[in-house]
Amino acid sequence: CNCKIKQDCPLVGSETSCRTSNVIYKAEVKSEKENRSYIGLTSLEFKQRLSKHKTDFKYKKYRESTKLSNYIWKLKDSNQNFEIKWTILKKIRPTNVSDKICRLCMSEVNFILKNKNCPLNSRNELMNKCRHRKQFLLVNWKNRQKDF
Repeated sequence: CNCKIKQDCPLVGSETSCRTSNVIYKAEVKSEKENRSYIGLTSLEFKQRLSKHKTDFKYKKYRESTKLSNYIWKLKDSNQNFEIKWTILKKIRPTNVSDKICRLCMSEVNFILKNKNCPLNSRNELMNKCRHRKQFLLVNWKNRQKDF
């Protein structure tokens, strides 16, 4: 963790570092009326993904970016107080060229299906194509060769 103030780290008290990549994470939103949760994934460092979520919560133009940001904006619009607790559910081995499936995407689907605490995730997220396998396409590999 490279947080300047350790108590402000989003994963304070966790065994996992906020700089861990290839993770499935959970955001538990506790409001005055209900508790809801959102499950997401990132192949980047968790801290980078969290930064994007915070941008979505801050600027109204990103309201529809994720179901989580949409829910947060609904709470803001109704002047409800809320608190978000972030946790890392699982660290996944990075996908490589020989993998037939993306472990990251499959693990996220598995956690969404098991989540019973009023999930914010939408059903169509379960059927999305894996966006991580694109990096292994030959076209992208050729482009990476030019960089060297």
